[in-house]
Amino acid sequence: MKNRSMKYKTVNILVVCAIVAVLLTVEWITVRTICGVYYKRRAAPLSRSVEEYKKMLIQSIKFDPVYGAPRTLLSDVYTEEGDYQRAREELLKASRLTNIGGSGYKKLGDLYLHLWQLENARAAFEKALVLIPDDPETLEYLSYIEIRMKNFGRALHYLERATREDALRPNSYYQLGRIFEEAYKEPARAIMYYRRALQSSVRYK
Repeated sequence: MKNRSMKYKTVNILVVCAIVAVLLTVEWITVRTICGVYYKRRAAPLSRSVEEYKKMLIQSIKFDPVYGAPRTLLSDVYTEEGDYQRAREELLKASRLTNIGGSGYKKLGDLYLHLWQLENARAAFEKALVLIPDDPETLEYLSYIEIRMKNFGRALHYLERATREDALRPNSYYQLGRIFEEAYKEPARAIMYYRRALQSSVRYK
């Protein structure tokens, strides 16, 4: 009788363990599924549902701390809310856990710019440029940083590369005009680039 009782207890423990395992698996799948749903909707305007997504992403991070995707998505939420410090922290943590790619480092660079951390922004955009060589947008970002830091020669280098990759870059031509007008004091070349900026802006539309 005693052996039968022990057998039933053992079976009950195994059943409970199996149920717990199933529940944990379901929760893990649910969290990742919701992360996927949020990923598709992250560009939508902020609404009440964003708070629910945020809670779910935080829960996902607690449940699986080494999974980088929820941190990337949470960074997007904080960015949309204008909380650039938290957005930077989450994206930086994600970069240590997973490959955030060139676009991820561009986001990180942009967050550093919002926080006026120019050296860190430059480092992030340089990483992005390694992963997405000759990307005009990244080159423009780098030129902006160099202009802010008064490194006009490097800014000129980045802008010329950007316009070689994409001839319809109004902002690149405008920045070139500013460099030749304000830094190099060459009004004729500045006007030439301002005209190109106007022409390319019409075509760009």
